[in-house]
Amino acid sequence: MSGASLIASVLLKEHSFWLSYAFLCLAIPGPFAGLAPFFAIPTETMPRATAGAVMGLVNALGNVGGYLGPAIVGELKFRTHGIAIPFGVLGGALLLAAALCFLLPKSRREDAFPAGR
Repeated sequence: MSGASLIASVLLKEHSFWLSYAFLCLAIPGPFAGLAPFFAIPTETMPRATAGAVMGLVNALGNVGGYLGPAIVGELKFRTHGIAIPFGVLGGALLLAAALCFLLPKSRREDAFPAGR
């Protein structure tokens, strides 16, 4: 919903400010709503011995994304002289991320929590 709302917000900015603003407001909560389940996925799908390393890797890649994301959006805005393409790319990335969630493996409780614990 966030990716489609972000793309709709950019596409409708010329027609109606308020409609574009409404779609932008719908796009904002989506990435934040997924944070808690996102950090639970490694502990649900991996053995205990590797969960800490995976969480560290996730945080490291998040920090790189925190630097590269604004830099790439800024570069796209500079080259295209507008926000339609950068926000369209962000919306497309949100849609791709949602689609990739369907490829996640199912939880294997016996691997995550060995018997006797």
